[in-house]
Amino acid sequence: MFNSNLLFNIVYRISYRSARNKKKNRLCMINKFSPGLFTAFILSLIVVGLPYWSTSYSELSLPSSLFTPALLAILLSAVILKIYTDNTFQKILHTMAFVLPAVVAARIIVDAFFDSTSHNLFPLELIIALITGYAIVIPAVLLGSLLRKFLRKSSD
Repeated sequence: MFNSNLLFNIVYRISYRSARNKKKNRLCMINKFSPGLFTAFILSLIVVGLPYWSTSYSELSLPSSLFTPALLAILLSAVILKIYTDNTFQKILHTMAFVLPAVVAARIIVDAFFDSTSHNLFPLELIIALITGYAIVIPAVLLGSLLRKFLRKSSD
């Protein structure tokens, strides 16, 4: 006689275990340190930050002060990281999008040290920088994904 309960238990346990193992592996991949991503973040932070930090406070206005040719460093880093590394789409997206808020946050910290009233709307500055960062990085990572697929197909 065929026992459907036994078959259901076997299938359930196998699928539950495989889903649980995939979740564990995925979490390990998310937390894995990537030297390439870290290097790209630091280099982009310096390249974008130097022009922004050297501008006087009275000349700054967000987000137009962030739109400099140095933003190409973020764009190129995101595209190159997606094409040539095994980092996930989300990992590259979130890491590179936080370059602009990190630049603005560094400026806020230094300016607030000398004049505590200079950045009274700093939460808005950080939100504007974050939105601008994602607006720049999303198309770059999508382009990198498309180029990666195209390059893989052409090499086969």
